[in-house]
Amino acid sequence: MVNPWLLLRMCLHVCFEHPSLCILLALCTQKMDGAYCDPSNLVQNGDFQVQSFLFGSYPTMDVISSGIRTLMPFWVAAAGGFQVLDATVFVPPPGLNASFLIHMNYRSGPGELVSMPIYTLREGAIYTVSFFIADNPDGGPVAKAVRLGLQDIYGRNVAPPGLSPFVVSNSSTTRNSILWQPVSCNVRGTGVPTILSLSSLTPGSYGALVANLQVNLQSMIENGSFENVDPQIQINNLTYFAELTGPSSLIRHWVVETGVIKIATAARYQASTDNTAILLDLNAENSPATISNIFSARSNTDYTLLFDTAANPERNFQLVIGQLVVTVQGLPSTNYLLSETVNLDSTSFSIDSIGWVTMAMEFKTFKDDFQVKVTFRSKIAGSFGPLLDNVQVFENTKSLKSTNETKLIGIPNTPPTITTPTYISTPTTTSIAFKIACPLSTYLVTLLLLTFTCYKVS
Repeated sequence: MVNPWLLLRMCLHVCFEHPSLCILLALCTQKMDGAYCDPSNLVQNGDFQVQSFLFGSYPTMDVISSGIRTLMPFWVAAAGGFQVLDATVFVPPPGLNASFLIHMNYRSGPGELVSMPIYTLREGAIYTVSFFIADNPDGGPVAKAVRLGLQDIYGRNVAPPGLSPFVVSNSSTTRNSILWQPVSCNVRGTGVPTILSLSSLTPGSYGALVANLQVNLQSMIENGSFENVDPQIQINNLTYFAELTGPSSLIRHWVVETGVIKIATAARYQASTDNTAILLDLNAENSPATISNIFSARSNTDYTLLFDTAANPERNFQLVIGQLVVTVQGLPSTNYLLSETVNLDSTSFSIDSIGWVTMAMEFKTFKDDFQVKVTFRSKIAGSFGPLLDNVQVFENTKSLKSTNETKLIGIPNTPPTITTPTYISTPTTTSIAFKIACPLSTYLVTLLLLTFTCYKVS
């Protein structure tokens, strides 16, 4: 179980050592107005590529649990230690552009790697937790195991019950020929900030290797960030945008029905919450466009549509003010399940500060519907219109059982009793936590809850 005192120490450490990371944590643990769509990966630094050390000339570096300073931002060695490996020496998984990998053991034995709270899992949504695992080719037992843990900030279990450790055994591999294996499980969001942990169950100095830990929303829409486009589309020009005239299906899984759209990039515009490269402008060549996506759905089921939008502020000396029309139809019934109009205004915004907002809209399919069509239509005149990105649809579930997956452990109504660790003699009072954290009001709430909980049960 993740130790709450360790979490509090991590939070305080980030406040003092990494103020910018502290602000990001505050943003991800609080529900707020503005852009709050799920990013492509809810685990900050889940690919372990952000680090705060100079690697030097050796292919491995120990990160041990003594002290609270972490060499891997957003992660900490909670027990034992782990090693950061040079990906130019230890070959990463195919297709993964990585500079560093993680070895779950270090020279003195196994370790536990714990994340800072990840972006809050939406209540009722299903998420896939995945990573790559491999045997360490340098030695150790034939079979090596890693346990995945997920708990909310109160220490309550979020992972499926009876989730077995992930085991690998490929002792014949070498450093330049590592047999990576993808592993995953599904969890249901609880609406409470969640912490991930990876624990080595292998004794000795050689354990399993892990890479690219991700938590992804199970969205019904494919290519919701528009990253998958036909190769003939040139998207790397920062001066001239690629344009598509309807009807066109060169953006995979989407159809430009009418009008003309621009395919813009985050190299020119501020990215939306998915932090990916491509976004759309539903106006080009003085022609507002309509774009749609059809996906499979279950009948008589509740869904939530999420998307990021803003008015394109690049129009010279003129404001972009108008509307984006959003409709959802059930198929084959063609009944309208949702019809909404979003008001957009580019006042006070620029290409470096777009003013992205996330829209959340709920709808329910009819009993005879097995597909859903989502349509976005610009009602703005001219060549600059609504920007669109990160379109997601998720099913609102009451448990994993409703999606034919393993049912979760029931979450108790009150947090479990927390035992004070032996290495902390006196619990920190809420007043001290308040004085330390008061410059960041959103982050203060999280710190106060953690401190108060630990103080009450000690």
